[in-house]
Amino acid sequence: MANTTIPYRLRIGVTGHRQLSDHDALMAPVQDALNRVRELASRADHLPVHLHIISPLAEGADRLVARAALADENTVLSAPLPMPLEQYLEDFKTDESKSEFHELLDRATHVTVMPESETSDEAYEITGKFVVERSDVLIALWDGKPARGQGGTGAVVEHARQAGEPVIWVSAEPPYRIEFEPGDGIDREPVDRIASFNKSSIGTSKMRSEIERESREIVNESQTAEIEPAKIQPHLEWILPYQTKADAIAQRYQALYFAFSTVLFLTAALAVIVIAGQLLFFPDYPKLIWIEVGLMVTLLAILYLGRRWQLQRMWLSHRFLAERFRAALYIGVVDQEDSSPAGSESTRAGASSDDWLGRAFEEVWRQRPRPLVDQGIDHLRTFLASAWVQNQADYHQRAAHHNERRHRQISYAIAALFGATLLAAMLHALEIGGHDEHGSVISVSNVLIMLALSLPALAGSLSGIRAQREYERNAANFNAMAPVLRAIADRIRRAPDVSTLRLASLEAESTMLEENQDWFTVMKFHDFELHV
Repeated sequence: MANTTIPYRLRIGVTGHRQLSDHDALMAPVQDALNRVRELASRADHLPVHLHIISPLAEGADRLVARAALADENTVLSAPLPMPLEQYLEDFKTDESKSEFHELLDRATHVTVMPESETSDEAYEITGKFVVERSDVLIALWDGKPARGQGGTGAVVEHARQAGEPVIWVSAEPPYRIEFEPGDGIDREPVDRIASFNKSSIGTSKMRSEIERESREIVNESQTAEIEPAKIQPHLEWILPYQTKADAIAQRYQALYFAFSTVLFLTAALAVIVIAGQLLFFPDYPKLIWIEVGLMVTLLAILYLGRRWQLQRMWLSHRFLAERFRAALYIGVVDQEDSSPAGSESTRAGASSDDWLGRAFEEVWRQRPRPLVDQGIDHLRTFLASAWVQNQADYHQRAAHHNERRHRQISYAIAALFGATLLAAMLHALEIGGHDEHGSVISVSNVLIMLALSLPALAGSLSGIRAQREYERNAANFNAMAPVLRAIADRIRRAPDVSTLRLASLEAESTMLEENQDWFTVMKFHDFELHV
């Protein structure tokens, strides 16, 4: 069984003084500080905790913390530079310092140059704020005194405090004590969501069969494009387990969400039918009304459990993640060098509470194999256009037809119920059933009344289900998306070189991501509600 465990990566901002009294003596308390940081997220089961250091790599504290953290091979480094590289190097007076800077910079997975500033102090202030805003916790090697100038260590610490960010500061002077300021704590949502993904159980046989099916289809496409299966296999082994698991979890929550929402709508209609039936056919059995009470309690229980288990949100988020994994296979084939094809710091899923999606994807993206750019442009563009973009265009066309069919089916059912209601009301108004002279409650007249009361309730339930599933809107979106994807597939087929192919692939990924974002935005407003 393939490993699908995704680590949680804590983002640690670094600030501190350039001049430190004793680097060697500070190394031990810095390691203690890093261990304390790990403990902030280590309470969750099924969750390896790795570190992401965000350090400008200035002399002193910035580099000391970076070196200490990078002793763990799982740590990654980001380097926000306050000014362009050549200008920044002028701040380092010795060749040894410049060499040390280059050594650490070469190990950085992200290098970001801050916007141009009027003064160096302003540049350092902007960089300090950047570090705080992108980190979960701040480590400061600090003497505890106010900042001596714009952008100083004290100012960065104060910015973190105001933001509610946890701060672990190591005294820059003996005895190098460690102080912990918890602030608002780290956001537990990404921690718990990634841990939940890791421990979600998918049947081994189901996972294996689905991976094998998907793998066969992609290998067939690669052979059509004259790419050796052995070349594509590492990419399949990398991404398909994650994609399959996310897809299976999404399907599980989608099925539960649809089942709960269907029962929610129909329970309300059934309650109307029960009370009408009791009044019309069983007037001497008022205790039957307790059936309606039971149905109302059931309705509340479904509403409570659906929201508590967050069925709708779990379905949408895992579907979004599965589609990102699906695109990652093809983006990885053509070698995208940044940490994620559509941006490493945002899922674009519509809410900061879904930050876990971006973190999870980024960790999987780090594991990608080497690209296949040595396969030749003709083979790559054929593979990407056919196996990916054209395949997605065909899927969108099928999905549009499916949603159109479901919308029509429910609309026809609603129309039929409306017609039956109208007929029952007209027959009753014309006294077609007459009146039972013997006082029997089982009469044509009562049946007509029952139909006139219950059929609109059923029609209302179906109408609610139709509106909640957004069949019509989804059909329109899928229909609009299919030709857009076909046009992108044509551009990929005409790409003259790998660079152009990469750009076209990014366009395809971005277009699909935007479409998923639109769907996510529409559907997230259809959580469980009372419909009575």
